[in-house]
Amino acid sequence: MNKTSWLILPPMQEEITWYYGWFSVAFAIAFFIVLFGRTLYGSVVSIFVGAFQPEGANQHIDFSSNPEIFAYVPQIKLTGQPYPYLVCDIDDIDEGLIGWSNPSHSYDYFNLIFDIPHKSLRRTEPIDGDDAAK
Repeated sequence: MNKTSWLILPPMQEEITWYYGWFSVAFAIAFFIVLFGRTLYGSVVSIFVGAFQPEGANQHIDFSSNPEIFAYVPQIKLTGQPYPYLVCDIDDIDEGLIGWSNPSHSYDYFNLIFDIPHKSLRRTEPIDGDDAAK
C-alpha cells in the first residue's frame, strides 16, 4: 500500500466534497448577510436619505429674538486682558451676537485680522475711537 493512497478520493466523494465546499461558502455569506444586513442596509440608506427624527416640540422661540443667546464668533481669550481678541471678519455679523462690548473702543480695536494685511480684507483700516464705539 502506498503512503499517499489514503489521500486519493473516490470520484463520488470528490464531487460531494466540491458541493460541500461551495455550500459552506454560500452559507457563510448568507450568515454574514443576515447578521450584518440590517446594519449595512441602514448605513447605506442613511447616506442617501435623511434619517433625522426630531424629538420634542417646537418651542416657538426664535434665535434672533432671545438677547441672551450669542453666536459663535472665533476669539482668543488671554489672561490679563479684559476683552478677548476677535479672529474673524465681523463686518456682516450682528454685533449683538458677539457677547461682549467695550464702551470706549470698537470691536475693530480687538480684531486681529487687521494686524497682517491680506487680499481678502474688504477694508484695511480698523474703525476706532469714541465716535465709532458700537
